[in-house]
Formats: sequence, structure tokens, C-alpha cells
Amino acid sequence: RTSTLFYRLIKLRSVDFKFKLDEEFDEITPDKRDVRSVVTVEGNRFTHVSKAKKEGVTGHTVITEFNGDEVVRYMTIDKVPDCTGLMKFTRMIDDKPVQVREIEEDDDL
Repeated sequence: RTSTLFYRLIKLRSVDFKFKLDEEFDEITPDKRDVRSVVTVEGNRFTHVSKAKKEGVTGHTVITEFNGDEVVRYMTIDKVPDCTGLMKFTRMIDDKPVQVREIEEDDDL
């Protein structure tokens, strides 16, 4: 007999939250975890750290870097710190990535 895999689709809800930088706030995550969070900014990097309020619930860290026409997001959960999720977003124009080019003063445009 072959193995059978069952997939369960989970629809996550979108969440909007308001916060002040460097100040803790309460948050309900899209997967309904009740956490205490803080968002800090250093240069082009936003760091969002959430700590669980209840025993047995995990916290997480999301680092979002803004680099010109690209955004890179790294995600880790406290229970499995060696596993990092990575998402990259690139600005597209006419279905092509925007190309950034350094221009010197004496370059012909």
C-alpha cells in the first residue's frame, strides 16, 4: 500500500495593527496567537519581535530590509530558531524587474 498524504488548507486572515516604534504593544497574529510585540528600526531594517503571552505558544521575529527596489523579509520562530523563512520582493515594471544603475556625473544619459 502506498502512503497517502492529506493536505489541510488554512486560510490566514490579514491583520492591520498600529504601533509606535520602540514601544511594546499587544497583538493577535494572523494565526491567532496572543503576543506582546515591539518594532524597532535601524537604518533600512525593521525588526518586529513578538513574545508569547501564554506557555506553549511561540513567539517570532520578522526582519524586513528595504534595499532600493527590493524588499527582503527574514522570519524565525522561537521554537525553531535554526529555521529561517525568506521572502524577496522586487519592484516590477511591464513584468520586468526594475534595474538600478549607478550614474557618474560625466556619463552620457
